[in-house]
Amino acid sequence: MSNSFWKNVMDLVDKPDDKKVDNEKLFDKNISGVKVFNMLKVQAGLRNYQGKFIDSITGDEKYNFEYGYLGVLNNGFYYAQKGYEEKSWGKFNLDGSSVWVKDEPIHHELFISENNTIFTFIRETKMYKGRDVDFDVIVEYSQDGKEVSRFSMYENLKDFKKYHGMLELDFPKIKLLPFIDFAKRKRESPWGGHYCYYHLNSLNIICENKNSSDVRFQKGNWLISCRHGSMIFILDKDTKKVVWSRTQKQIKDEIQGQHTPTFLENGNILIFDNGRYRGLSRVIELNPITNKIEWEYKCEDGKNKFFTLSQGLCQKLENGNILITQSENGRCFEVDYKTKQIVWEFYHPEIQSEKNSKYKSNYGKRQWIYRMKHFNYSEIGGNKK
Repeated sequence: MSNSFWKNVMDLVDKPDDKKVDNEKLFDKNISGVKVFNMLKVQAGLRNYQGKFIDSITGDEKYNFEYGYLGVLNNGFYYAQKGYEEKSWGKFNLDGSSVWVKDEPIHHELFISENNTIFTFIRETKMYKGRDVDFDVIVEYSQDGKEVSRFSMYENLKDFKKYHGMLELDFPKIKLLPFIDFAKRKRESPWGGHYCYYHLNSLNIICENKNSSDVRFQKGNWLISCRHGSMIFILDKDTKKVVWSRTQKQIKDEIQGQHTPTFLENGNILIFDNGRYRGLSRVIELNPITNKIEWEYKCEDGKNKFFTLSQGLCQKLENGNILITQSENGRCFEVDYKTKQIVWEFYHPEIQSEKNSKYKSNYGKRQWIYRMKHFNYSEIGGNKK
């Protein structure tokens, strides 16, 4: 067969997937912005989406930063990436001026630890089973931008693989038939790979909690989430060895492409379960000892159906409520923990177009929100504007 035939085949393999969640076909400007259903039950503070910080009660914009991805406010500074996987991220003053900026890509996670260090993710490309595969690396920086530590998933692959079955990238590529591949080849990443092994999407450093006496759940251990394989691991804070894990089928009704598992003070784990294969998302609170789901939120009701395919966040607020990001619908909402009623809701006010979207099929739909995070004014370190 001709070279042009195989070139056409690989062009199709590399073609981005334009099929996106179609829950919201039209952009309804009447629902844009903040809607408060029960002011007495809404957690007061600031909420960030794409570098814009709004007051949770009034909806007024308090900050608007140029660098809008993964943004966090802490102790009078702002930390963020310019855009998804863009090669620019850094630390900024509240007026938007830079303290320092790094010309390197990061992905999925950025937060400030109790020790005032900065955690984020990068990737490294390795040849694995005949493919150029990206493996995640957790990197810790000081406040002046100097690297403090790094943890390579590739260097610890043998330990992780004890806790899960074979993933698609574990099947070797057939050398005699290079045009056939069991794994989906993607466009080249900023790190150089065309595949990604674990797709790490969050890190949570375990807080002091009800089960801290159990070394698996002691304060300081790392709780990490891998979207590929739908897996959650806890790593010992000192050895970084796996001390606890759950995979897709080990949790009731399965976790499917989950995001942001967070260890709570009551000893449970709050998990955003995308449900990417069943077409219905949920937020669950899992008891890591009994494996019982002790709290669950889901909604199958028409227009308010809760589903987001490949992104999302859930955050436990100071008042006990849960803030949820329904990413591909550009919707965020706060749920009363006891009643499971929505007390606050926000829809992204912008429409997707050639100016702000990579996918033509999304033009005319509401802009996505990767994560909306809540910050109490006391956490920010600056005066309330």
